[in-house]
Amino acid sequence: MPFNPEKMSPLERTDALIGPDEKPGESLVRDLAEKEGEYREDLAKEGLPAKSINRLADKFSDETLEKLEENKAHKKTNEQLSKMEERAAEAEKDSMHDHLTGLMNRRALDEFGVKIINENMRFGRPCSALLLDIDFFKKINDTYGHLTGDKVLKGVANIIERTVRKTDIVCRWGGEEFAVIMPETDPPAAEILAERIRKRIEAVTIEEIKLTISIGVSGIEKKTVGKQDKEKRKVAIHMEEDGKNNLDILFNKADKALYISKESGRNKVTAFKEEISEDNDVSPESKVSEAEADEFFKKNFD
Repeated sequence: MPFNPEKMSPLERTDALIGPDEKPGESLVRDLAEKEGEYREDLAKEGLPAKSINRLADKFSDETLEKLEENKAHKKTNEQLSKMEERAAEAEKDSMHDHLTGLMNRRALDEFGVKIINENMRFGRPCSALLLDIDFFKKINDTYGHLTGDKVLKGVANIIERTVRKTDIVCRWGGEEFAVIMPETDPPAAEILAERIRKRIEAVTIEEIKLTISIGVSGIEKKTVGKQDKEKRKVAIHMEEDGKNNLDILFNKADKALYISKESGRNKVTAFKEEISEDNDVSPESKVSEAEADEFFKKNFD
């Protein structure tokens, strides 16, 4: 269609000269004067009188500037929305992490942990959990202050994170407690990992403070499920105790084992056994020897 300003609406004339795909910005501002000059030339070629050319050219400039301002406002709105979305994503990420240690927090563990445990149970794979508590942490805070206590928490978190595998999930459970979920790991292997963590923490000094940690271990053994047992397995996966999901059940057992470690002298690893109850006051001896631990970590972690 030939350019005919007399038969075009102002918006059509503006679009014809600016172009529908042209983006707003400094280049458009710089081109405005040039485009107005070209517009005047085109109007002159159509034989319009000078008065009409000036009137149409002025209207063209006003409409172009108005459209440019609208485009700028639209672009600014999009940029603001984009920034809001970025901030929302950052806030969501922050809500899943502990600000002090950088580990996942309890909320993240609740969200992802259930899925991991249920998936392992569904396919008959083992899965284990650790619950770790820094010994005498309140005394550290009271004696050395909370800033030193924070450094201890960050140091312990770093040791735990560097000791476990990349597939394991580490979180700050709350206060001086940490939690680990180990997919596809049976309780004996988890107990070995816990013993390695305990030994590494015992061997370091943070802010000139010697530390120890107590650990409780619980887990789901690997199960070989035949066709005749599929219905039983399906029921077991969704079975709950007192409204608790599988994550709650697993960590409730780890917590009982941790209680035994704390009550029997601290700086110990205790694996949950069905006979453990809250009334137990004696910790069963760990079955993990140093030779077994060294061999396990040589193959899996070092």
